[in-house]
Amino acid sequence: MDNKFLILGAKNGLAAFVKMLLKDGYADPAGCDSEALKLAAENGHVATVKILLEDGRADPEAVCMDFVHSSEIAELIKNEITRREALV
Repeated sequence: MDNKFLILGAKNGLAAFVKMLLKDGYADPAGCDSEALKLAAENGHVATVKILLEDGRADPEAVCMDFVHSSEIAELIKNEITRREALV
C-alpha cells in the first residue's frame, strides 16, 4: 500500500484528509514504521495525531519523544502506550 499521501497529509496537519484516507482504506498508518504518526507528532499537529491514534494501527512507541515539542501530543502518545500495554 502506498502511504505517501497519508505521510504528506500527516506531516502538514491535514486532519480531514488523513481521516478520509484512513476511512476509505487508501492508507495504512502502520506503514513505514508509523511514519505518518511520527511526522504529525513532531510537527505539532494535535488533531492529526488524535486521528491516527484513534485508528489504532499506528504504533505510538515508534514516535521519538525527543522530537515532540507539544506537551499535549506527548501526553496523548504516553496515554496510548499505557492503554495498549493494559490490553496485553
